Amino acid sequence: MKGQSENKIVVVQNIIDRVFNIILLSVSILFLCVGIYALIDNHLVVKEADIPDSLKKLAMADRAYPDIRELQRTNEDIVAWLTLDDTPIDYPITQSKDNAKYLTVDYKGEHSIAGNPFVDHRNDFLNDNYTVIYGHRMNRNKMFGSLVEYVDSSYLQKHRRGTITTTKGTFELEVISYSVEDVTKTKIYDLASIRNGKNKEIIKSIIEGGSTVNGSYPAERLQSDEVNGWQLILLSTCDKDSRHYRDVLLLRIGEEL
Repeated sequence: MKGQSENKIVVVQNIIDRVFNIILLSVSILFLCVGIYALIDNHLVVKEADIPDSLKKLAMADRAYPDIRELQRTNEDIVAWLTLDDTPIDYPITQSKDNAKYLTVDYKGEHSIAGNPFVDHRNDFLNDNYTVIYGHRMNRNKMFGSLVEYVDSSYLQKHRRGTITTTKGTFELEVISYSVEDVTKTKIYDLASIRNGKNKEIIKSIIEGGSTVNGSYPAERLQSDEVNGWQLILLSTCDKDSRHYRDVLLLRIGEEL
């Protein structure tokens, strides 16, 4: 009887071991599937942030710079094309009646997790002297994910120029500074009160927040009355460390090309 009892115990233990191994294998397969799905999903999301060559060809045609009016046949909300030389930032820019649409809609007006860079709806884009453009922080430096590179002053100096094309023409861009801003404290998004005539205040606020600054712009110049006549663009994206912080790049619009 004792031997039979011991045999039964061994059989039960073997069954338990097999069940445990099956459960462990099932859980492992599940985690593997989740991991594979996450990799595929991440690839597809990043892929959505790419601008197809066909659009670039349409935008350029036989011109040196994009034809915005031609692009507006694709989507009337396209208002500009922004390029920062030798960086991943090379995108059509949209604007709608709110700041929600292009968080999940691409330049064609179709649903996309990557969205599309867009001008703040409160801006009179072609006339304000301070304009905010938002874009998602994407992996692999897609969309505005590469803004964080500007924390390195040497990177800023090497990538401080670009262009913006609108229906008014193509204009030079030059980076002034990069910083990380606390949205609960900064006033740089208060466009109702600062989008015109307050450049000096905007620049002071950003510089005082701890910035990487273009060496071509000494502090005394950035705090002179001269800056109030400049046209500025702020590129803004979420900071990786907190939902309350934003990586921002301040640029000056220069001469028409």
